[in-house]
Amino acid sequence: MNKNILPTLFVIGSIFTIPLSAANFFHKLMPSKMSNQFKDLHPAKQAKQQGIKYTNFSGNWSGNCVIGNFPAIPMDFTIENDAEYFSIDDEEFSIGALHTQGTSGGENNEAAFDHQVFEWNQDMSKLTLKGMSFEKYSDTKFNTTEAILTQMTLSLNNEKLIMEGQVIGFVDLEPQTQNVSCAFTKK
Repeated sequence: MNKNILPTLFVIGSIFTIPLSAANFFHKLMPSKMSNQFKDLHPAKQAKQQGIKYTNFSGNWSGNCVIGNFPAIPMDFTIENDAEYFSIDDEEFSIGALHTQGTSGGENNEAAFDHQVFEWNQDMSKLTLKGMSFEKYSDTKFNTTEAILTQMTLSLNNEKLIMEGQVIGFVDLEPQTQNVSCAFTKK
């Protein structure tokens, strides 16, 4: 395989994507009527307008998560939420809005960029986290690039918080898919 193909594809991709994102090109393609129509369908907005009940996940939770065939991971955390807001261990999210954060530097010159959104199902009984992250580890031990896609659904079942979903990771473009299953009880 030609060694110059990847750098060439990167440069060509940058030529097209940088100007498009800077000009908000794709937002111009969506008529304002259509954009407003989607905003009006958000369950949290309907709940506020119509007094519809939502699932309240608020509380101090303790339990375990199992990812694939790995040993269970014990976890303790605090959730606060209402129809439009979700907070886990003081990290705050507006439900339905894209939450983006990035970090770089540190001792090992690591970098990470994350996008996350929480969305209600139609009857507001379940809350789904959809996320994407891109991470680069530059130390000599790992020196990997990872892209991770996540979808996790939170629900209450017999006073237990259940989180189930899937994580698809690409470590240097090698795909790895793991199912995630968690159960928590209130402290």
